Amino acid sequence: VRQRTRSQPPFCLTALQNRYERDRAEIQKNITRQLVIDVLGLYEKSLLVDLKIEASRGNIYCHQLFFSARVPAIWRLLREISKYQRPLGGPPENIFSIQLPNLECQELQQFI
Repeated sequence: VRQRTRSQPPFCLTALQNRYERDRAEIQKNITRQLVIDVLGLYEKSLLVDLKIEASRGNIYCHQLFFSARVPAIWRLLREISKYQRPLGGPPENIFSIQLPNLECQELQQFI
């Protein structure tokens, strides 16, 4: 009986995938850096006055997380969620975004 062997992807495809991953990581790093600068600027000027949730996509973004850091119950909730969603297990202080199920702002009231 002849066994099927798994064919290796062509070298050019692998090289393109590696290049794509490197470019993606670099772009993500630059965006993260810019977000941190923006967030710190907003935070220092005290322009963050509300916790906003983009419920339609289920994302809470970093500029919205800064205010939640002032609300201990929400911050604890986000830290718990991040433990399960961070692929490398980095510290929760470095959360920039987390995925939540679609929800309405009222549903978060139970955590406040």
